[in-house]
Amino acid sequence: MPEPQAKSKCCLKLSKKVKFTIFHLLDSVLLLAVQIIQGAVLNHYIIAHYKQHQYLLYGLDLSCSAIFVIALYSSYQYISYCIDHNECPDKRYTASPKRLLSRFPTSKLGMLPLSYLSWLIYVAILLIKLQIIFGVDLFVILQENNSFAPQLLKIIIGLSSLVFLLLVEAHNQLEVHSERYNYVTSVCSKVGIEIFDSVSLLSVLLLGDQVPPPFEHLVFVLAGLNFLLPALSLYRLSLPDTLMSKLDDKYPLQLMHHLSRTFLIEIPFLTVRMFLWITYEEEASMFMMKNIFNILVTFRTLHPELVEFLSRDDRRDEVEMEGRGEVDGGVLKGVEERGEYIPHFECEPLRRAVL
Repeated sequence: MPEPQAKSKCCLKLSKKVKFTIFHLLDSVLLLAVQIIQGAVLNHYIIAHYKQHQYLLYGLDLSCSAIFVIALYSSYQYISYCIDHNECPDKRYTASPKRLLSRFPTSKLGMLPLSYLSWLIYVAILLIKLQIIFGVDLFVILQENNSFAPQLLKIIIGLSSLVFLLLVEAHNQLEVHSERYNYVTSVCSKVGIEIFDSVSLLSVLLLGDQVPPPFEHLVFVLAGLNFLLPALSLYRLSLPDTLMSKLDDKYPLQLMHHLSRTFLIEIPFLTVRMFLWITYEEEASMFMMKNIFNILVTFRTLHPELVEFLSRDDRRDEVEMEGRGEVDGGVLKGVEERGEYIPHFECEPLRRAVL
């Protein structure tokens, strides 16, 4: 009886570095497995019609897997450094892109740029395959042979949510209740729902000739845009914590993200679904209510976020003015009371004269 308790205590006493290594290894293996399975099934759909392009398709999948491996290795080296030194570097580390590019702008591209670059490359390859499948109505040909094929296609596209989840978790330091941990948790849940929303919208293309071609192109562009937007969250995650907080203070990143998602995704998605519902008597999707809910929440929180950001700027200006105007109550104070304007380059000699 005491032996199982001893083993459990031993597992709980694992160091933070060991725990991170185990979870990172599991996330990496699962990510590559999901990406390979998704790519293989989509290749099967395409090769069934275009047999001469099989090597190109598998070559794209292998290159995407290689980029994921490099990105995961870079994140492992970076977070391991943070754990070992109790601080995260903001300039250079092992496997840092700054070792290859001496003038690498960390402040603009982040410490882990391969995180969002790998996602963009993955989405680009995925959209190319989906364009081939939906562009020539391959699902119609496959549906004649196997009625389960369209449903399987939806599930395979939905695996992108798992790819994003595992990619984000591989960049998480597992510090519960920390700012980065909370951000990762919220991003994973929101992006997963958004990807499912895109899969639901893409199912409109399964109607075939019932939908006019321009409308099909619009649906595909909107769904593709929704796949690309999570790169913004990965970009923010690639920034060091200190730089992330500075950018949040300087720019309304969260507000801009909410507005862009509302006007580029939620409102167009809702419009498309309303059009299908009224014109083609398509069944109303529950994601329609999701679009309405997100739109209402965004506009409901728009005013408080704007007020907070503007008041933050006012406080920053007051602090800067106080820092420049604190002089021994003589000449400058009297000049300010008279309302006279003093150029910035004349303030310093005037202060010296007072002192």
